[in-house]
This record gives sequence, C-alpha cells and structure tokens, in this order.
Amino acid sequence: MKRILAALLAALMLVSLACCSPNNSGTREPDPAVSGSGDKTDGSTQPGGTNKPFEPLPRGTKCNTVGMDTGVTLCVTADGGVVSSRSENPLKVPDGKKVKAVEADGAIYYLMDDGSVCDINWKTVSAWEGMEMVELAGQSYDCFGLRSDGAVVNIDGEVLVEGENIVSFDVGRAGVIACVRADGTMVLRDFAGGEYHGMYADAANWTDIVLVVESDKVLAGLKSDGTVVLIYDEEDYASRSDDGKNPELTAALEWTDIVSIEMNDYCGLVGVRADGTVTAAGKFNGELGNISEDIKDWTDIVAVKMETYFITGIKSNGSLVQIGTYTQTEDGVKQGTELKCDNAMLPW
Repeated sequence: MKRILAALLAALMLVSLACCSPNNSGTREPDPAVSGSGDKTDGSTQPGGTNKPFEPLPRGTKCNTVGMDTGVTLCVTADGGVVSSRSENPLKVPDGKKVKAVEADGAIYYLMDDGSVCDINWKTVSAWEGMEMVELAGQSYDCFGLRSDGAVVNIDGEVLVEGENIVSFDVGRAGVIACVRADGTMVLRDFAGGEYHGMYADAANWTDIVLVVESDKVLAGLKSDGTVVLIYDEEDYASRSDDGKNPELTAALEWTDIVSIEMNDYCGLVGVRADGTVTAAGKFNGELGNISEDIKDWTDIVAVKMETYFITGIKSNGSLVQIGTYTQTEDGVKQGTELKCDNAMLPW
C-alpha cells in the first residue's frame, strides 16, 4: 500500500509541475473569463444558449494581437499574457509559458512561444506534443496547425499537407485548406488532405501571394504588390442580404497598397492599407451596419480581426477600436446594442 501511495504522490507532483497538461487527462469547467454561456468542457465553445454582448477589456490594455469568439475578446499582450474582456485580471498563463497568438472560432486555442498549443483549459493538444507550430487556423470547432517544417496537420495530428514549403494558410466552411507556399504559389487540399477540385480550384494558378483568407463561399488572396485577388460563389453572394450600403465584393479587386486582409464568416472583406487606414467591400451581416462608412476614419491600424457581429482594429500602439452590433435573445425578444468605440479600450 505504501508503494502505491508513493507512486500516486509522484504522479501528482509531475502533473503539478507540467506547464500544460495533456488534453486527454480529464476535463474541468472552462474559465468563465474565456468561455461562452454554451461552452463545452473540452476547450471548444458550443453554439446556442444566451449569447452575451462583448464586454470591455480593462482600460490601458495593449494588444499584440486578439482572438474573437462569440461574446469574448482575448488580447495577447506584449509580455505573452492574455487579457479577457470578461475578467478584470489577466488570465493565468502556465508558468514559464508565453502566448504568441489565439485562435478562436468555435474553439479557443493558444499558440505558445515555444510552438506548443494549449486549449481553453491550458491543456496541451496531445496529438501535437513534440511538434512546433507557427500558425493556427480554425473553423467550426476544428483547429489546424502549420508546423515549422511547412506541414499542415489537423487536431488529431494527421498530416494533410507536406513537402510543399507552406508559410501561411487558412480554412473555411467550404472544407478547403488554402495554403501559401514560400514562392507565393498556392496549394489547395480538402479537410482529409486530398486534392481539391471545387470552386476555388483556379486559385492554384495564383502567384505572388503573401496571405490568404477564407470564409463560407469566398477565398481572397493578398499579393506582394498590395493588390487582392478573389474567387467566390457568385450565386451564393447574390442571395445574401445586407444593408446595401457597402461596396460590392469586386471593389476589392481595385484596392492598392494593402498590407493585411481579413474576412468574416459572411461575405465581407476588410483591407488594411500601408498608411494605416482601412477599407471594406462585400456583404456583412445586416446587424453590423454600414462598415465601409463606420471604419473610414480609422487610422494607425496594423491589423483587423472580425467575427459575425464585430470588427476590431489593432493600432500600432496596441490599443483597439471596435465597431458592431451584437444581437442577443432574452425571453424570445431580440435586443440589439450598437457599439462604436473610437481609440478606446472598449469603454462602454
């Protein structure tokens, strides 16, 4: 019996010393400072339930990058910490670890500075242990990782793209892994790693691409000269409604001096210009409003992030601007709250 107790004590000590415990070692309730009202305990967020409006980040918070999911904004600070819009205090990052980026699209995952990845409960993604990740992309609770060797893997550790020298990628609801090679050409695979021959197939002929973003039925690429290329389902696009005030998606083909692009899960595309101004084209969720007009006065922007109801701009000094309308349902009645914050840390 003493030997058994000693073995158990040793095992407990090892677990307590681990920076991130394996994600197959049991579950606990997700941190309410991160999770939504319908979150599951495996680190992913479950749709449905009562969606909560975005809440303010603590004043003075400076962000290197942000992750956005329904009802929460996660800010990655310069020192590798994480601040949630649902907590007055920074989240407790495991000792000795620093967060590099957050992927939040139905599930929340943290990319650490050492290339490891933790879920919402700071448990290491077990299938990725020993792998060095440099980029994450998520879609509807699935998470994919780009390894330092240029391979793309799914959350189960299965290699879907390899030997192609991939430097960036994105995934979308169409079930396509859109990858950018180091030479600026494209590789397209389905979620099983097979050859892709669907509506985005012509993107395989794109060149000089530095960044690609994907939504439901739209694929957009940013070229090294600051211009944008597009492929989208025209019939699906025409069937979607918005307030009719934003430029058509094809207006993006005329953009110049673009240094970053972002797309929501509707049909809206936003571009950041080299001078820090922002432009938009396409169809956004009707509750988001006239985005092209609302963001026209933004300045000093280095990156943008979007989810269905919000767009967030990150300024060069780490402060945020955010615009959108969040609709929640209470007792069967929809209630909308318009949020327009000018160079403040979400002060409503």
